[in-house]
Amino acid sequence: IMECDGYYKSGAQDSIWTYYYAVEGKKRSVELWQLGKLVQVKEYFSEQGTVLTTGTMVNGTGVRYLYYPDGKKMMEITYANG
Repeated sequence: IMECDGYYKSGAQDSIWTYYYAVEGKKRSVELWQLGKLVQVKEYFSEQGTVLTTGTMVNGTGVRYLYYPDGKKMMEITYANG
């Protein structure tokens, strides 16, 4: 199970959210959410701490990359307006 912290507004994610790997609690990613919409992935790390490319998302539009804990790319997700 992954740990995370952030804030809600009107029942939706609305702040900087930080996600951590379950093993050793190392930081996985930092994301900006506004009223339940993903706006930007600011940072992404492998479980070993390697900095990974976050994608092309700006203001909720673009491609977001997701990775396995070892840093291998799992998938790309295209967003339009969060």
